[in-house]
Amino acid sequence: MHFDMEPFGRTNVRAEARSDRPSVVTDDSVRKVNEAIHENRRFTMTTLSEAFPQIPRTVLFEIVSDRLNYRKLCSRWVPKMLTAVHKTKRLGSALTFLTRYSDEGENFLNQIVTGDETWEWMDDYLSWNPEEYGNLTKIRIPCEKIWLPDIVLYNKINTYSDNI
Repeated sequence: MHFDMEPFGRTNVRAEARSDRPSVVTDDSVRKVNEAIHENRRFTMTTLSEAFPQIPRTVLFEIVSDRLNYRKLCSRWVPKMLTAVHKTKRLGSALTFLTRYSDEGENFLNQIVTGDETWEWMDDYLSWNPEEYGNLTKIRIPCEKIWLPDIVLYNKINTYSDNI
């Protein structure tokens, strides 16, 4: 009996150089995505993928969650890790609270109020067609930018009309 053996295929068990697809995730694309997030913290992956059509959604999600370490919190993307400034502020607040607690005792704890509130004002006359404005359905205006009516004029209308 005779066996003819010819070598074919790979003969080396070491990993050889190969040509992979070029990575879409570059430092420049990560920086641009991070800038877009800082411009609008209420973004969705859909709006982000519309802003970066050259990057697949799965890669965008990887950039946002893995490379930039963001997570969704109350419909806002926030960093998972605190910066040095955030840590310093928290430490300062904690030390202030501990100092006040040691000075004032239990009464100090009764003075702490925490909360997160949103006030909404509904006006039927203030409406628009969302399709005409990029599907914008809500706007947020800081309270100091809202016009307040002149209450003094309203309260003095009777005084003015009596003098006519």
